[in-house]
Amino acid sequence: MKILTSVAIEPTNHCNFDCVMCYRGERERGYMSWKTFIEVMYQIKKIRTINLIGLNFAGEPLLHPNFLEMINYINSQKDFRIVLQSHFPFVALKRGYSIAFTTNGSLLMPEKFDALNGKVDRIQISIDGSKEDTEKQRVGSSYDTIKRNALYAIFHKMPNTKIAIHATKTTQTQESLKKFKSDWQNADEVTIIDAHNENLVRSSRLPQLSLYCHELNHYLVVLWNGDITTCCGDLAGRNICGNLFNGGISKGTKPGSLCKECNIYR
Repeated sequence: MKILTSVAIEPTNHCNFDCVMCYRGERERGYMSWKTFIEVMYQIKKIRTINLIGLNFAGEPLLHPNFLEMINYINSQKDFRIVLQSHFPFVALKRGYSIAFTTNGSLLMPEKFDALNGKVDRIQISIDGSKEDTEKQRVGSSYDTIKRNALYAIFHKMPNTKIAIHATKTTQTQESLKKFKSDWQNADEVTIIDAHNENLVRSSRLPQLSLYCHELNHYLVVLWNGDITTCCGDLAGRNICGNLFNGGISKGTKPGSLCKECNIYR
C-alpha cells in the first residue's frame, strides 16, 4: 500500500546551466502557473500523511518569478500533519510542512538567501568538486559565484535552515571529490551521489541502495504542467501516471516503465 509522505513540486524545468549529466531531454519547458500550484497544495492538504514538500525537480527553481511566494504560501498552511516514525509510538503530529529545495547556487545571492532564510528547512547546493570540474560539468556556471553564495548561506543561516552541499560523482570528477567533504566541513551536510542516466542506470558498479524503493511507495512528483510521475529520477517525464487535473495525486501510485529498467533499487 502506498502511503504518501512527501511530494516534489516542480516550479520549472528551465535551467540556466547545461549540465553534461542532465537528462531532461526534450520534455516541454515551462513554469508552473499559480493556479496549478494552488491546486497541488489543495490536494496535498487532503492527504494528511504528506509532511514534506520539495520545491524543485528538473530545473533551477529560483528561476521561477513566484518562488518566494510559493514558499510563503506553504508556510502559511498550519494544519496538523501525520508523521510516520520507525519507533514507538510510530506516528506523531506536526503543524505545517517541512520544505526543502535543491539549487545550482548561481542565483542564491545574499539578498535572495536572506529572503528565504528561516523559511526553508533544507537548502541543497550543487557543486561538483573543483572549480575546473564544476565548470566543465555544469556548463555555463561560475564556480566562484556558486562558492561565494554557498559560503554566505552556510555562515548566515538561521538554526532552523540546514545547508547541504551536494556533488554528482562521475569519472571526470571522482579525483577532485576526494577532499570534497573536508573542503565543505562547515556545511550541515555534505553528500556525493553516483551519476545515473535517464534509464536510472548508474555510472559505476556500486551496491544497490536497497531492495525497497522508498520513492515508489512514499513519494511522487508534480511537474510544472500538472503531470504526475512516481519516480524521483524521471527528469525526462517517461514515468507519467496521471495529471493533477485528471485523477490527481491520490491516483499517482502506479509503477511505470522506468521501474523495470532501474538498477538503483533492484
